[in-house]
Amino acid sequence: MKDKVILLVEDNADDEALTRRALAKNNIQNTIVVAHDGVEALDCVFGTGSFKNDPVAPVVVLLDLKLPKIDGLEVLRRIRADARTRLLPVVILTSSKEPVRGGGATARALLAGLERATARRRRVVRGR
Repeated sequence: MKDKVILLVEDNADDEALTRRALAKNNIQNTIVVAHDGVEALDCVFGTGSFKNDPVAPVVVLLDLKLPKIDGLEVLRRIRADARTRLLPVVILTSSKEPVRGGGATARALLAGLERATARRRRVVRGR
């Protein structure tokens, strides 16, 4: 599994360390690439910016919601808007107790989109 990259998008060093520890404790041996803000995360996912000459192509994204430059919801929006990454698994993480900016209706809409994508995947797997 070491060749399958997990993208961890986390700006807090303590939360990054906790996530790495949890993954190691559960014997997850994948390579972990860390992006510290939303711009860096999008560059990693789309192979732009500092990742242009060294693309990563993560198999899953662990995404913090509270990020500098571009917040996690916008990162998720852009990932879902692009046909190349629409089905990329994204796990949303946050340790914040503050409400996410635009969280109400926006978060519900994103989750609804996620549920539709999951339903489509189930149909594909079942052959429907």
